[in-house]
Amino acid sequence: MPTPLHVTDSPTVNPCAAVVVNVAICDATVPPPELASPGVVTVAVNVVPDGTPDGRNVPTLLGVKDTAPYSWAGGKTLHENVKGIIVNRMKGKEPTQEQLDQIAAYLTSLEFPPNPNLNADGSPSAAAPEAARRGYQVFLKASCNACHVPPVFAKPDNEDIGSGGAFNVPSLRGLSATAPYFHDGRYADLPALVPAKLKYLEALGSTEKFSRQEIEDLLAYLKTL
Repeated sequence: MPTPLHVTDSPTVNPCAAVVVNVAICDATVPPPELASPGVVTVAVNVVPDGTPDGRNVPTLLGVKDTAPYSWAGGKTLHENVKGIIVNRMKGKEPTQEQLDQIAAYLTSLEFPPNPNLNADGSPSAAAPEAARRGYQVFLKASCNACHVPPVFAKPDNEDIGSGGAFNVPSLRGLSATAPYFHDGRYADLPALVPAKLKYLEALGSTEKFSRQEIEDLLAYLKTL
């Protein structure tokens, strides 16, 4: 699985402009020279977001063809978002339609890997750990599936879940390998994320209560995705 990369807005760095999607996603390669700006150093970097509202975390490239629309703001096609990131965020030259088509073809070839822990509908398979099978029921109890709709565990809408605005709902597939979490990377790991979101449910008026064991089981399920 690709290492999650994060993008700096430094004018002297143009991270991997050739393979970008959602807000800012990079392949760990140097982009074609024709897409780089004159005088701009082009490197593959891994810049950890600072967790401020201005930061933008990097979603996974896997399963891109199933997770439209794109960008944390939502509403963009794959071609629109790739072009916008290359030209606006990374200050590169505008790609040709052929280049956009080639990038999109590559991105849409990046499938989610086979997962023996999941059935086709996103529920835990018989091979999944017992804790994960229990955690799936907690996932449903907490209504996580309302936004992270199986089997892709995403949906084509923006949602405001108390994070400072309405943002595109990312897929949870491969979640254990894509820390940090949220659009601005404010949660360093899943044990920090899950309790915060359960508290958000309480703020919405939910009367559901979750034991420590249920939270541990939910974490176990999320880690199998």
